[in-house]
Amino acid sequence: MRRASRPEGFSENSPPWEHDKEAIHFSVVVKEAGRVLLPAEVRVALGVKEGDTLQGTVRDGKLTLLTSATAIRHTQERLANLVPPGVSLVDELIAERRAEAAKEEEEAREYLARKSHK
Repeated sequence: MRRASRPEGFSENSPPWEHDKEAIHFSVVVKEAGRVLLPAEVRVALGVKEGDTLQGTVRDGKLTLLTSATAIRHTQERLANLVPPGVSLVDELIAERRAEAAKEEEEAREYLARKSHK
C-alpha cells in the first residue's frame, strides 16, 4: 500500500509542525514554582535577556509570549483604525490642555481681581 505524499517542507524525520522554516519550535519543562527556561536560540531570536519582561496571553489552551515592544506594536496596530486618518491625538490633547490652562489662568485672574477689590 502506497503512502500519500507529504506536503512540501515535511520530512519523515520531523514532526508536522516543523515545516515552517521561519518558526522556532521548542519544548520546555515546567520546573519548581512553575518556572520555565527559554532556550538560548529563542532568547536570541526575541532579543531578550535576563530581567526583561515578556507579555503573555492564554487563549484556547495556547500560550503566546511577546516582548514588550512587540506587544506595544500589536496594540498600536489594533487601535490605529479607531483614529480617523489625518487626526493627531497628541495635537488634540495638547490643544485641550492649553485650553484648560488658559481657562484656569482666567479664573485665577478673576479670583485675584475680586480679592483685591474687597
